[in-house]
Amino acid sequence: MRVQVETLSLDIWEIVLSFGVTVFISVLAAYQPAREAMQVSPKEALEISQLGMRPRKSPKQLALTGILCIALVWPLSRLPAVLEMPLPGYLSILLLFVGFSLPVPWTLEHIGHALSTMLQKLAGIPAYLASRYLRDGGTRTAVSVGALITAVALFTSLVIMIYSFRRTVEFWTYQTIRGDLFLTTKMGGINQFRYPISQEVIKGLESFKDQVDIVPNRRFFLTYA
Repeated sequence: MRVQVETLSLDIWEIVLSFGVTVFISVLAAYQPAREAMQVSPKEALEISQLGMRPRKSPKQLALTGILCIALVWPLSRLPAVLEMPLPGYLSILLLFVGFSLPVPWTLEHIGHALSTMLQKLAGIPAYLASRYLRDGGTRTAVSVGALITAVALFTSLVIMIYSFRRTVEFWTYQTIRGDLFLTTKMGGINQFRYPISQEVIKGLESFKDQVDIVPNRRFFLTYA
């Protein structure tokens, strides 16, 4: 059975809890690598070997591709289903993940370049190294951003699925089935409906007047010579 969903309603506390748990798990996952990176001396971090030099290629094209993917999400999500499956919706979700991940290198490169000098004056060498890491590690950070967006989306979809299942069960519990019920005496067709329903049964049926519509009727069995 499929239930037609008209509106989507979510509890604000469920959204806050989902976001908070996701951020907490992400911080725990990133704590140990960040702690090890803080133990590297500034001199060692500033040295760039020949193998570690990043190619001088602007990630602007990737950013434009990501913006295009984000722009295609809305029209794709409005397309009808294919073979009773929301394939355009699945594609729009995939484009949403890709669209938010691709602009990350270009964004971090400009943020790191703009904030490096100011952070060095405010917080010293560690902050300057952090800004350089943001500038040079755009691709690695893009993968992390994509994974974080995927985790948030999965957690949100899980909350929506649980809430939708609960509402569906409530709908099945309180739904009513409409129909017409014809009540007659036992074996009425054999005895040609000669005997009417007893008064006790009629009084019992009248007790349900506030719940159902009772329409009395009488059936005659006629024979033409």
